[in-house]
Amino acid sequence: MSSTRLPLFPLSDEVHFPRTLLHLRVVQPDYCSLIEDLFLDDRTERGSETIIGTVLLKPAWAQETPDDDVYSAGTAGRIVGLWQHEDGCDILLRGEYRFVVEREISHGPYRAAVVRPVLEPALNEGDPGIQVVRSELIECTLGLSGELGSSFALDEEQLSELEEDLSFEEVVNLLAANLDLAPLRKQQLLSEMLPDRALNLLSILRGRRQVLDVLRPFRHLESDFTHN
Repeated sequence: MSSTRLPLFPLSDEVHFPRTLLHLRVVQPDYCSLIEDLFLDDRTERGSETIIGTVLLKPAWAQETPDDDVYSAGTAGRIVGLWQHEDGCDILLRGEYRFVVEREISHGPYRAAVVRPVLEPALNEGDPGIQVVRSELIECTLGLSGELGSSFALDEEQLSELEEDLSFEEVVNLLAANLDLAPLRKQQLLSEMLPDRALNLLSILRGRRQVLDVLRPFRHLESDFTHN
């Protein structure tokens, strides 16, 4: 895929991943104008213009210059739902592909950029190694959920999705998007190619399982914490 121009939507604490859904509430006037341009202007053609790019805002300490305020790795998302309300609108994005920002460009009241799509490597879903990693990702996730209950990051609907016939990429990105990780950690995962992202997520899940194994003999003390 060649470079393309996308409206750019900076997010302060969310990282979007391909093949996942992201719900956003849009209240800033500039971005309400963007949504109006995409959906309500009869002069524009429908199709690719319903795709916007999301990027994570950098913390102040990570900015080298005043203009260097977003990370270059982002996700192009297609708007698949739109709900207008008095204060703005809500949109539902379906992640399409990862990209790298090549340069920002002036594009009316909202930000836009020329981005270079980043395609994931072609993987054989039947490869034994892929199947082992996929199975262990799901096994670790379901095991943690069973032990942590309602305090686990993924809800019942997301957990049931994992047990469906999802592709390897869908499993990996569902976990990357929904595990309770810091935005900067998710940004790091987004910057990685799919195999590395999968292995790093597996390492995170294994680490959490090990912590629970260590703490398990003391879990009964939770009910008596007021006496400690």
